[in-house]
Amino acid sequence: MASVRQTNAGTCFKEFRENWVKAHPCFGNRKNCGFRKRVLDKGRYERFIALARIFLHTVQGRKRIEGLFASHTLEDQQHYFDTMWDTRRWRSIFKIFFNKKVLAKRGLSPDYFHFDDGTESFVESFYRRSKHAMTELPIEGNYFLSQYLLGRYQTEMEIPDYLRLENFKTIQSRLDKIQIVTADVKKWLASREPTSIDCLSLSNICELMSIEETATTFEEVSRTARKGAWICFRNLMIPKNCSGFFVQSD
Repeated sequence: MASVRQTNAGTCFKEFRENWVKAHPCFGNRKNCGFRKRVLDKGRYERFIALARIFLHTVQGRKRIEGLFASHTLEDQQHYFDTMWDTRRWRSIFKIFFNKKVLAKRGLSPDYFHFDDGTESFVESFYRRSKHAMTELPIEGNYFLSQYLLGRYQTEMEIPDYLRLENFKTIQSRLDKIQIVTADVKKWLASREPTSIDCLSLSNICELMSIEETATTFEEVSRTARKGAWICFRNLMIPKNCSGFFVQSD
């Protein structure tokens, strides 16, 4: 399970590169929805979220959803969530879409169902996470939340860095430097030279690893990372702390 996989990676990247070469980078607005459907919304998870979003708009209504984004402070967000948002219909979305049966059909591994993050169920876990995002994190500029709830970015200023106009030419000129490798991450890192990598992004790949496999992975991360390298480690459901795998040095 400790591998880096991407279905039809070459085909997807070829389409991505061809579109990027000729497209304007602000894909979040309605005028560029064609590119979003072909690339940004192409994944299985993104299609699942799009389906849940359709149901959300039916349950909450467009006016109520956009009202959430009118909040300017965390206090405003908390008040809006408590008084306008947190209804029985809202909670029903989690029971319908984020239960084990539905998630399994959408490709989530059965091993995920043995997780323990302090909640009693997937439904409760996803509900708590959504409440945290809506009430404890500033909603202004939160392009992740606007994509989830609105299906678009709020403005051309509230977008990821890779979609910003000022970065477009730089990315466009370096597309030929991207290489896709499908391999076991531990073995691939073991084949790299020491202190040869500037940045590593490990998204979800350690969740279904054993403790031993995780330790091996981070031993290789520590060995191959250059001094001052950026390391991003992300898990979805299964709690796993990586801090113990690194040794601080002067």
